[in-house]
Amino acid sequence: MLNAVPESKEKLMFSTNSITSNSDDGVLSTAIAFAKNENNGQRPARLLLDSGSQCNLITSELCDLLKLKRTPINVKIGSISDCPFEVKHKCELEISSRNSSVKIRVTCLVVPRIRSEVPKLPFDAKLLQIPSHIKLAGPHFDRPRTIEIFLGNAIFWSLICVGQIKLNNAGLLLQKTRLGWILAGPMPGLQSKLVTCNLINKINIDNQLTKFWELEECSLNKRVLSCEENACEEFFTKTVRRDGEGWFIVSIPVKDDPRKLGDSREQGQHRLFNLEKRFTKQLEIHKEYSKFIIEYIELGQMKRINCKIDATPSFYLPRHCVIRAESVSTRLRVVFDASAQTTSGMSLSDLQMVGPNIQSDLFSILIRFRKHEFIIGTDIEKIYRQVKITPEQTSLQRILWRFDSSKTIEVFEFITVTYGTAAASFLAIRCLIELASKCEKAEPTVAKIIRHDFYVDDLLTGAETIKEVISLANRLKKILATGCFNLRKWVSNSPEIISEITESQKV
Repeated sequence: MLNAVPESKEKLMFSTNSITSNSDDGVLSTAIAFAKNENNGQRPARLLLDSGSQCNLITSELCDLLKLKRTPINVKIGSISDCPFEVKHKCELEISSRNSSVKIRVTCLVVPRIRSEVPKLPFDAKLLQIPSHIKLAGPHFDRPRTIEIFLGNAIFWSLICVGQIKLNNAGLLLQKTRLGWILAGPMPGLQSKLVTCNLINKINIDNQLTKFWELEECSLNKRVLSCEENACEEFFTKTVRRDGEGWFIVSIPVKDDPRKLGDSREQGQHRLFNLEKRFTKQLEIHKEYSKFIIEYIELGQMKRINCKIDATPSFYLPRHCVIRAESVSTRLRVVFDASAQTTSGMSLSDLQMVGPNIQSDLFSILIRFRKHEFIIGTDIEKIYRQVKITPEQTSLQRILWRFDSSKTIEVFEFITVTYGTAAASFLAIRCLIELASKCEKAEPTVAKIIRHDFYVDDLLTGAETIKEVISLANRLKKILATGCFNLRKWVSNSPEIISEITESQKV
């Protein structure tokens, strides 16, 4: 099946939508018609009708015999007559029926040959028992003869008329057309070992391979970002900074005025009361939760504020907790609900831009990981809590808390990125990418690993020798430490690597 696809006004390319394989054990849709030129010169020619093709063809020999005017054109065709070639001309001609007054004006591409003789073997047409009143478009369809004109679906469907006769149980049909009746289908008793496969395709292999690799290339820089994602990236670049200790200080990317946030304190207080009811029944959870708050305060990642200060805008984060009995490091996980609506109907998450996904997908990371002879795995300790929020926005990350239900409720503000908020993942990961950019010149290998081998805070990477892996691990620890990111929970397929890494950590 041949399909023509226009590439430009000057150039036409052929591509393959499907392949039609015609066995020469059957009868094709052929007809005999008169082909005429503008000067009324005419000659009988054999036509092949194809309902699935989008182009018309004429042999160069017939074009010359009819003295048709050729128009230059650039068309690439492959696998016709087993020889790829370029078509340089097209022509116009008139086709008229030998049985009626039907006349069709068509444009054809000029080709050296359309296909070999049809059918490959002669057979006895009398065996088909065609009714005597039927006027065939091609009366000598049983004799091998070359095809000189090929008509596609633009002409085919305009020729079809109402009328069809089934000649045998094998599926051979008579179909009425404006040129006369044509036959199509398998011919019983006719056996040929040759099967012809007609195929037209795009044959510029270099261009095709280039496009393939461009589509398959896993390049974060070439990913098309939405307007919001672009705005989020630009906002980060303009506002990110670092303090004297190396901490990243970022601003929450907002897409609306924070003053549109309504009151959230009452809801936060209601959630706190629910937590306290649970604490009375599960004292162990109360103890773990209190340790979580104390750790935040002692690490300087949360501050107590004067409850009389009610800076606007503000948001009180509702929360609950989840117990993970199987966890090695953190048994209790506090979950913050930034999607809880305030009295205005807007939540903190509604206010924030989410940001683009700037890390490799997990499948790509695992594929690269499996190529290494020696591997290491690690994660960043409390990655979100290692990135500070600009002081002007900490009021958007408040919580209500008291260690004893008999005491006064206190107000706290998180001064680091809080997981559970819409932009948290982007902000933390984007700081990692920023760190990679800063060390690009001095440590290109480490920069590449930071960019492509992290999945959120988990790292999977490796090298071909134990020495290389140990060196990589130490350089990774050193560079990430400059951004206050601490690597922990090291794993490897080599005890020697683990021993060296943990020993250097002790030092």
